[in-house]
Amino acid sequence: MKADESYVNLAENFTHVFDEINELVKNPIVTIDHQQYKVILYLCCDYKMFLQVLGLNAAHATYACVWRNVKISQRCDMTKTIHDYKKRTIEALLETDEDVPKTQDCIQKRKGRVNNPLIDLDNWIPDELHLMLRVTDVLTRNLINAAANQDRKDGRHSENINDGPMIQKLVESIRSCGVPFKIRSADKKVFCFTSLVGSDKLNIIKKDTRENQTVPANRHH
Repeated sequence: MKADESYVNLAENFTHVFDEINELVKNPIVTIDHQQYKVILYLCCDYKMFLQVLGLNAAHATYACVWRNVKISQRCDMTKTIHDYKKRTIEALLETDEDVPKTQDCIQKRKGRVNNPLIDLDNWIPDELHLMLRVTDVLTRNLINAAANQDRKDGRHSENINDGPMIQKLVESIRSCGVPFKIRSADKKVFCFTSLVGSDKLNIIKKDTRENQTVPANRHH
């Protein structure tokens, strides 16, 4: 199917697929060579697909976690555990009134649900590729921030982020893995960097960490 990725397109073009899956969820038995087997179904896809299939709002929305009812601003709170937030289930997603209008306030009350789930399934697993890409993006940004902060502390920071010696060492280290890499300043606090494909990121990860420790840990004075 050639169309935009959207809830409407999925619902209209794959109705029969979702119907078959939901029927199997209700009766999780398959027959192979006259032998019946009980199955457990899992949904594995990228995060955008998760949100669309479950009828949730966008990934940057207030409630964008498919596993727990946690606000995006609270997800990094290390004082909390997963048990501090209510678990997302299909039943929980359908708790609210079907006829509630899709205003921003109502979406907040419904914990980010904007449509009915297309699959009645509670087992959701992100695919390893997209998980790895996202995690390494965060780690790369943390390295850039650490290097830039060190340059500021050493009084070697200028308007051009690439003038800092720690940033230069970081860029050289990544490029030594055979990966084209650049950093630029979007503003004084936000840095943009080259978007790397999976194979490039794997090359960096496989690089001997002893050769890549160019950014020192934060020093406490």
